[in-house]
Amino acid sequence: MGTFCLFVVMALINPRWVINISTIVVFVLIYVIIWLICLLEQKKTVNRINDRIKKRNLK
Repeated sequence: MGTFCLFVVMALINPRWVINISTIVVFVLIYVIIWLICLLEQKKTVNRINDRIKKRNLK
């Protein structure tokens, strides 16, 4: 919600930015894509750490 508020404020400051349904859809799509990338990267890191812990405990 905070990111969207910043987006709206920037659009109000810059008169060339138009807020309509297409800009909101693009914003939401980009936000979801970035969120998914971060989630997948975090899952990959956690899995890597868990594998190292398992290997360490087997020794």
